[in-house]
Amino acid sequence: MEPTEQVPGTPPPKRRRRRWLIVAFALVLVSMVSWWNWPRGDARFVGKWGAFPDGSAEQMGVFEFRSSGFGNATLPDGRMSFPWFVRERRITFGHESAGWVSPSLKRAAEAVLAATGQTFAYDADIYEIVAIDRGEIQLTQVAAGHKLTLRRIPE
Repeated sequence: MEPTEQVPGTPPPKRRRRRWLIVAFALVLVSMVSWWNWPRGDARFVGKWGAFPDGSAEQMGVFEFRSSGFGNATLPDGRMSFPWFVRERRITFGHESAGWVSPSLKRAAEAVLAATGQTFAYDADIYEIVAIDRGEIQLTQVAAGHKLTLRRIPE
């Protein structure tokens, strides 16, 4: 028997197996990156917006909505990252969590804010979409009735 022949039932050489593992890993990695960056947000909201509370002429902060469904808010007390989505006539900032989880997440978010000046959304903030056009969106908070106007910031 020549040294290059394989006896039936023996495993393939390790080089071939290693190549397949590398190919499989690369495919999984590409799939994850594609899924993460797949557009999920409503295109009408994507971009930078100045936030004006309750009809005020003074801007309270800047919201940036990305097409991936994630956004950032730069507010007077720091910067916050959050997921966002639009369903029917409502926009939700953050995500709904179980009632018992929310207090723990709130404490963690406050600790991160104190340490870094950045935080994350630990709860959902839901707004009814009252009016929307290219340059302005009017929202009303479902829980408290606060009004919020978003004005597009040209990029």
